[in-house]
Order: sequence, then C-alpha cells, then structure tokens
Amino acid sequence: MAENALHFNTYRNSLFSETVKQKTTNERGVIHRLVYVAKINQDWISERDKCSAVTEYFEEFLSKLQKKTPREVVTGLLLVYSKSIIHLLESTSEVLTQILKNLSEMEEGSNSLLKDCRILVVSHCLPVRLFSSWSCRMIKVPVRQTDAAEHTQPVELLVSHSLAMIYKYCTYLLKGIREGQDTKEQAHVLEEETIIHLCQSQVLHSPNTFLKSYTKPVNILMDTEIVWPTSHRLYWKREW
Repeated sequence: MAENALHFNTYRNSLFSETVKQKTTNERGVIHRLVYVAKINQDWISERDKCSAVTEYFEEFLSKLQKKTPREVVTGLLLVYSKSIIHLLESTSEVLTQILKNLSEMEEGSNSLLKDCRILVVSHCLPVRLFSSWSCRMIKVPVRQTDAAEHTQPVELLVSHSLAMIYKYCTYLLKGIREGQDTKEQAHVLEEETIIHLCQSQVLHSPNTFLKSYTKPVNILMDTEIVWPTSHRLYWKREW
C-alpha cells in the first residue's frame, strides 16, 4: 500500500497539473487567432493619408504592446481598403484581450479612427501560426454596383464565405507574390461591399459586447451542488 502511494500523487496525476506543466514548459502561451472587420472614419482622415495613418496607428500600438509582453509575439495581416479594413491577429489570449479593449475604447471616442468593428471569428489553441510576422497591405479593387439581394443570406453563411475568402487570400500572399494588384490577386480579395455589410450587422459581436460575454461569469448549478433542504420551496401544499 505504501509502495503504491509513491507512484500516485493526487496533484501530480491530475489534469490541472498537466495544464500547469504545459504552461511552464512552453515559454510562449497557447496561440489564438482573431479576425475582425471595421469601417474607417472618413471624417477623421483624408483619402491620401488613409493607408499610412491606419498602418502607423497599429504599428505604434503593437510596438507598445510588444514591449509590455516581449515573449508574446503578435503576428498577422492588416488589409486596408478604401473605406474599411480586415485585421487578422495571432497571439495569446491575454494579448488579444488587450487588443479588443483598445478597439472598444477607440469606438467609444467621438472622433476615432475606426468605427463599427465586428468580430468574425476567434479561433483557439492553434497548432501553428499562419504568419511569421505582422504586416500591412493596401487593397485596391474596382468598385462595382452590387445587388441588394446578394446580402440577404444569413449572416452565418456570409461570415463563413468571408472567412474562406480571407484565408484563401492569406494563402495566396504566403506564396510570395510581388507587390501590386493583378487579375489573380483580385480574384482572391473579399469585396469591400461585403465588409461594409458585415460592419453594419447587429448579429455579430462588437469588441465591447464580446468582452462583456468573455468576462461574464458562468454560474451553472449542478445536481450534486443542491443541498437539502433547499433555500426555497420546491413543492407547494394544496390548500382546500
């Protein structure tokens, strides 16, 4: 009995101990991916300085964030359109939470750079990163007249289609194409009319609503947690 006790320990043989071991063994935390869209405030910035201003803002913000968390590398891709952006970010949950807080605070301002941010997806526990660094790219696509019926499909299908286009474009860029728009590249680019439509959706989470759901405690009463007698009456005696 004493010999078996040497090989089994309540703490060392638990799932909690294995989780702690993974966190302490890996210098970097588990990687998550955030993809969101947003509209550029046209009153805040001119058309000529749009790309440079958006790029400089995120470069400065991510640089400050990187100094606070030097081990948590932020990778991803920022696509700047004429009136909107697509931002894909990869890092730990703590860093992505700070980024969402910054976006939430930005939208609360009356004269902010971005507005109507909508989260498309948050992917957890990624095995590998899609990008090795963070970069920005200007997207120039011809404006076309879209039919209103194209955006009558459910938001879930539209988000799924948009994410598929975004990942295809990322894969296309990772093949090492040169700067400049060509016919093949435009075929992989998500149309800006779809991005604007997603930004106006009331179904998708904004950074503020997502953080509220993320930080909200989940209290689930299990059957094993019920103590008898209960604090309230489960049955009522019928009075004749």
